[in-house]
Amino acid sequence: MVKVLIADDHPMCVAALQMAVSRVAGNAEVRVTDTLAGVVVELSRGQPDLILLDLGLRDSVGLDTLTKLVALTDTPIISVTGDEQSELPLWAKKVGAKGFIEKRSSFPEMAEAIDVVLKGGEWFPLSTYTGLDVEGGKEFSEGQIADPAPECPIGNLTKAQLAVLHLASKGLSNEEIGRDLSIKLATVKSHMHSIFKNLGVKRRTQAISIYSQFEEL
Repeated sequence: MVKVLIADDHPMCVAALQMAVSRVAGNAEVRVTDTLAGVVVELSRGQPDLILLDLGLRDSVGLDTLTKLVALTDTPIISVTGDEQSELPLWAKKVGAKGFIEKRSSFPEMAEAIDVVLKGGEWFPLSTYTGLDVEGGKEFSEGQIADPAPECPIGNLTKAQLAVLHLASKGLSNEEIGRDLSIKLATVKSHMHSIFKNLGVKRRTQAISIYSQFEEL
């Protein structure tokens, strides 16, 4: 039996997503929560086959929500949002989402996205793979992904590095980060070294500053 967790605090969107899931897997077990804290509780009860995550939950908003969840589970995640920022699907993919659904999407589109990701694929708007670099006039063909602006290199970090940087941005020390993620202090330091190198910085405060800008997208 397919198990799906919907994390959304908009009743109409929840209903649409439930119908889309039913269209793909009629006997699916669907659980619903309206907070990120609720997602954590649900994950403790068992890992679902798919998570449909609203990026505008009551207790967590934006890509920070996705970053937190990616650090907690290997379950495929489809980001769901009403935000129409053109770069958002690409950032969601960079962070670790396997799909991206706009709330204005048609019911068949929602169902197809869910079906594709459940089968191990990815679902993002075509613009995520093909597009135009307006400033440079460079076109990107299918299968290529335009990198985010150079001033936002967060997309170069791994999931583990993002998890470490996220906790560092909350003011945790290396020792506290290690305890929180259940990893050795030496591993935390190794991740921090790689983060500095990838972001082109020399100080913790500089890395956190870049991450804070990323969270605001």
